[in-house]
Amino acid sequence: MPKNRSNRTSVPRSAHRDSSEEAHRVLQRAEELKPRANLGETVEEIFSKGDALAEIDALRPWRFDGTQSKRKWCKKHLNYGVGRANQYILITRTVLLSRVAGTLLYFEHLKVLARE
Repeated sequence: MPKNRSNRTSVPRSAHRDSSEEAHRVLQRAEELKPRANLGETVEEIFSKGDALAEIDALRPWRFDGTQSKRKWCKKHLNYGVGRANQYILITRTVLLSRVAGTLLYFEHLKVLARE
C-alpha cells in the first residue's frame, strides 16, 4: 500500500535551483582559490592549500561548471585528485600549524600527525 504523502508541499524543481548570480559568485571565488590550492609542499603552503580546499569544498563549484562531481572537478582544475585534496583538508583541520610551522616536515609526516 503506498504511503500517504499529502503533507508534502508541492514546490517546482526550478525553485530549488540556484540563481545565476550565486553560480557566478561561487565560480569566481573558486577561480580565486585555485592558485592557492596548487601551491608547493612546504608546511605553510600545505596549510594554505588545505584552507583553500576546505573553502572550495564548502562552495561546491562543481554544481555550476558542468563537472557535476568533486572528483571530476579536482581532475580538471588541480594538480592532484580528490583523495589527496581530502587529505590536505584533514591535515589542516587536525594538525596545529603552530606545532609544525618552520619545520622540515613533508606531506607524509603531516598525514601521520593528522591520524594521531
